[in-house]
Formats: sequence, structure tokens, C-alpha cells
Amino acid sequence: MRAAEKLAAKNKILRKENEGLRSAIFKEKRKRKRKKALNFYNKGEKEEAEIHQKRTLQDKKLQAAIAREEKIKETAEKKA
Repeated sequence: MRAAEKLAAKNKILRKENEGLRSAIFKEKRKRKRKKALNFYNKGEKEEAEIHQKRTLQDKKLQAAIAREEKIKETAEKKA
């Protein structure tokens, strides 16, 4: 009877540890999925948020994507 209790306790401990490790992995994946924030603030004296229309947001996202692609091309050229 004692061996069964020891195994049950060990099993419970290992399950809790496994659950904690899984949640840590899930949190890390979620953290990595987050994208970089776009700069929506004026760089003048006042740090006030700019008013953006849908079109300007799309333009900024497009500019950010183009910049990423150029950076990838530059690194590929350096390696070659």
C-alpha cells in the first residue's frame, strides 16, 4: 500500500511540474508573437499622440514591411 501512495504522490508532483513547464512555454510563444509597436507619436517637444486615419496606418505598416524586407536583403547580400 505504501508503494502505491508513493507512486501516486510522485505522479502528482510530476504532473504539476509538467503543467508549469507547459504554461511557461505557452507564455514564451505568446511573447514572441507580439509585433513591434509602430511609432505613432510626434517626435517634437510635446509627446502627443497623432490622429491617424485608416489610410495613414496602412501606409505606416507598409513602410515598416518594406524596411524589414530591405534589411533582410542587406543581410543576405552581406552573407553572399
